Amino acid sequence: MIYSLKGKIIKKAKDWVALQVGDTGYKVYTNPEQCKIHQEINFFIFENIKEDQYDLYGFSSEEEQSIFTSLITVNGVGPKAALNIITNLEPTKIIQAIESSNIALFQSVPGIGAKVASKIVVELKSKITSLANFDTSTTLIDALNSLGFKQSEIMQALKNIPSEITQDNDKIKWAIKNIRKT
Repeated sequence: MIYSLKGKIIKKAKDWVALQVGDTGYKVYTNPEQCKIHQEINFFIFENIKEDQYDLYGFSSEEEQSIFTSLITVNGVGPKAALNIITNLEPTKIIQAIESSNIALFQSVPGIGAKVASKIVVELKSKITSLANFDTSTTLIDALNSLGFKQSEIMQALKNIPSEITQDNDKIKWAIKNIRKT
């Protein structure tokens, strides 16, 4: 499995770029608006392997990749539709739309109808906590690990952080106060 690819953009098309990595060029489906010809870039990769195709999807962050992976678990949302959603909506907007059941936001994406938009909200609502905390969790885990807390204590603390605490430094302070150090 390919985790990430780092290389130079050598061609742009409507929904993909050609990424030169060493002597090999890869066709990577992504948001080409974020890329410039000859730009050095790192993509986090999702491999879509089927009997008759092998496609690479590239994302600028692990958060985008995680949201994409969640979106394609929804019945009726394939990789192209999921990429279209991520291209048109920021990750935070996607998470907020799922949390607030904002079906209209997903319908504003070309090719996403009411039925699919509803499915996205219904099927991902229970998974949203892990999506929303993905980026922050890594920072918090690293910070709390460096202070000597156990992984199990950290994970429990992350689940219990009140939702009104939004800043990473406030979350760390809360966790330090509420985790018993062993």
